[in-house]
Amino acid sequence: MITRAKKVWFAPLALMLMLSSSLGAVSMIPSNQDLVLKSSGTATWMRFVRVYDAALFAPSDARVEQVLQKDVPLSLKIEYLIGVSADNIVKAADVALARQHGPEVLDRYSTHIQRLHQSYQSTEPGDRYRLDYRPGEGISLWFNDQYLVSINDDKFARLYVGIWLGEQPLSERLRTALLNWED
Repeated sequence: MITRAKKVWFAPLALMLMLSSSLGAVSMIPSNQDLVLKSSGTATWMRFVRVYDAALFAPSDARVEQVLQKDVPLSLKIEYLIGVSADNIVKAADVALARQHGPEVLDRYSTHIQRLHQSYQSTEPGDRYRLDYRPGEGISLWFNDQYLVSINDDKFARLYVGIWLGEQPLSERLRTALLNWED
């Protein structure tokens, strides 16, 4: 069990996720029956602390290129293996977004980013986040299967999912694992 004192030690974990990840199994139910598990991975810190399992769900006939470049529905599920503060989740997202986009893009979407980031909650082992992208409906955030927020903006949805799937992601190893399936 992770105590509050140990959480302080793990505080920089979210920022360090970009350092490494390894393949892992995730047993989460897709949010949409039309989506199937395409791949999964485990985000780690310092290559030995397993932080969360992530799984990517997309239509059965979706190709990797479509998920990256087209309006293809997807669901990204993250199940935490340790506790992480909401502040550290937001800091990690901000680091990835700043690495991927210039100030003018981030300014354009700052209201959307703030709405999502204000919805994050600290996690305990077993807690789950889910980001669903539906073309024409934008992105929605769920925590332990409870709806938190939606933003009806497809361009922003793709930008935000890029934290995990885009160029210069939070973790290159996790991105590779999530995009590693046979077309």
